[in-house]
Amino acid sequence: MREKKPFLGLKQFRERMKLKQNELAKELGQSPSNYHHWETGKYEVTFSAMKKLFEMGATVEELFGVTYIGGISPIDNAKITRDQAISIVRAGLAGILNSHSGVVKNSNVLG
Repeated sequence: MREKKPFLGLKQFRERMKLKQNELAKELGQSPSNYHHWETGKYEVTFSAMKKLFEMGATVEELFGVTYIGGISPIDNAKITRDQAISIVRAGLAGILNSHSGVVKNSNVLG
C-alpha cells in the first residue's frame, strides 16, 4: 500500500485563487470534507474535478509540480486547453496501462 501524500498543488491553486477550502469545494461540486481529503491526500481527485480545475485556470506545473513540455507557465496564468489536458491524461493512462498486465486498452478513451 502506497503512502498518501498531500496534494500540495491543489492547495497552491486554491490559495492563488484566494479561495477557502469550502469555496473551492462548492465550485467543484464537492462537500467541504471530501475536498479536504483531496487536499490532504487521503482521497484522490476525480477526473471530472481535475477537468474543472483546468477550466478554472489551474496549470499542470501548479497542480503536479512538474514542467509540461508544452511550455505552459504558471507565471503567465495561462489556462490549459482541453486538447492539452487530454494529451496529459492520455500520457498518464498509457503509463498506467503499460505498467499493469491484464488491463484491456481502449482506443476510444478520451477520444
